[in-house]
This record gives sequence, C-alpha cells and structure tokens, in this order.
Amino acid sequence: MTKRQYAYARTGQREAGAPQFVVNGRFATPYRGDAALARAIDSADRQAAGPAISLRAGGVVIGADARSARDVAVWLVEHDPRTIRTPVHAGRNGGRALADRSAACALRRLGG
Repeated sequence: MTKRQYAYARTGQREAGAPQFVVNGRFATPYRGDAALARAIDSADRQAAGPAISLRAGGVVIGADARSARDVAVWLVEHDPRTIRTPVHAGRNGGRALADRSAACALRRLGG
C-alpha cells in the first residue's frame, strides 16, 4: 500500500496518502455520507471519456456510456476497521506513532 500511495502522489497530488475515494482518477474525497459522495461524483469532470458512475440502492454502479472510449479497471480496497498505531520513521511525522483507523490491508481487482 505504501508503494501505491507514492505512485498516487506522483500523479500531481501534494503528498503521499490514501484518499477514501478517487473519482475519475483525478478527484480525491473523504466519505461524508451518500449525498456528499453523489455530489463529488457529479462534480468530477469526466472530460471526453471515462466511466459512468452513479449511486443506486446503497451501492455504486460503474458502467460505460457513449463517451467511454476505453476499458476501465475497478478495484476494491479492503480495510481493517480497528485503530492501529503505526510508527513513522521519516518525514514530518518521523519519530511519532500515528493512529490509523480503517487502514487499507488488501487490494482486489473486481473487474475491467
């Protein structure tokens, strides 16, 4: 997961991290309820291509539409709901132990 965070940071983000949601590969947002997530999805500019994303019946629906010009991959990031203290060895938090809640523990490709 650390390698993935640094790869994400190289896409133009300010620092390495683990956003809860990344919409259309460009827009990161924490989860603040279904309505806020729906607004984030609606506001993320898909430009000329990208998957159609919507919230329906308590789930996320990802599919193609007329503007989708390429295949997409859908990944599920599984998390550990416990609070885990992790020692930090470098950077601005070096020497501290940070409490992480819902830390990512597995990455699984669902389709695409």
